[in-house]
Amino acid sequence: MKKIILAVVLLFALMGVVYADPPSCVSSGLKTSDAQIMTRDGDSWRYLCGVELIPGASADATLILYDNTSAAGDVLVSLKADMGNAIAGFAPTAFSILVYTGIYADVGGADAGYIIWYRE
Repeated sequence: MKKIILAVVLLFALMGVVYADPPSCVSSGLKTSDAQIMTRDGDSWRYLCGVELIPGASADATLILYDNTSAAGDVLVSLKADMGNAIAGFAPTAFSILVYTGIYADVGGADAGYIIWYRE
């Protein structure tokens, strides 16, 4: 009888691990220059959840996110936003982009800003 109870307890414990909520997305905070946003360490996977590109008032803005530690390698996302109030990007969702190395952001345009959400 004790073995059956132990087996049921272990089964429910494993179900809690399997059905646990995925970790939330983390914000990079508002950035205004090229930056290494995050890197993948060891066996843990990282995911790109969302991006927001905010153009300046006097120039168009561009943002290219690379799966790398520099402005080279595979492009994850490439965005362009017209000057003024046209914000470009996509909001954090349950569907994320797998990142193999890290996220490096290359931004262009006067007074442009961006926010990146990623999952650790």
